[in-house]
Amino acid sequence: MMMERGILFDMDNTLLQSNINFKKMRADIAEYVKKHGITNGVDESLTSGQIIELVREKGMTSLEEKLWEIAAHHETEGMNGAVLEDGALSMLQQLKSQDIKLAVVTNNAYEAGKRALIENNIFHFFDEVIGREGMEALKPSPSGLLYVIKKFPNILWLMVGDSWIDGKAATAANIPFIGYQKDVSFYNAHGIKPKAVISRLQELDQFI
Repeated sequence: MMMERGILFDMDNTLLQSNINFKKMRADIAEYVKKHGITNGVDESLTSGQIIELVREKGMTSLEEKLWEIAAHHETEGMNGAVLEDGALSMLQQLKSQDIKLAVVTNNAYEAGKRALIENNIFHFFDEVIGREGMEALKPSPSGLLYVIKKFPNILWLMVGDSWIDGKAATAANIPFIGYQKDVSFYNAHGIKPKAVISRLQELDQFI
């Protein structure tokens, strides 16, 4: 019996052309935690999410809440007017016509992600959308991916995303990863060996 197939998508700069300034978000979050006396372990290798996870581990709930507010501000600002990546709509229509399970796993807040997907008329294509509230830990943790895999068992999944954190999450979840609009050397530099790297979403049909 042939197994069903499924694709997990990152959202920002994979399905939607996001204007979120991730560098500024990270800088604001790092500056805020340092002002509150946390400097140990906050180095340039950490993402915004990893810095917040560090604060969570220290049990600093009020500080964590403030950091999520900073992140949410950048997300809301950056997702305003977000438009589809070229070829996203036709790709999703084609995949859905093949009865392929589709899911989004984003480090953004669920409501911000849902709103952006609805505004671009693609929310209905997805069987599951996971925002950060649905994860135990943000990508590069595989938590969100594993949630979807558990909810929809007996499906051959693969992950598509532009960032190294997507590749790390896919690797940890033991599913193939396809990089989007980055050179393979970018992923290799982070210890990721993608199944493939594509420059256009329409190229996905080669791997289904």
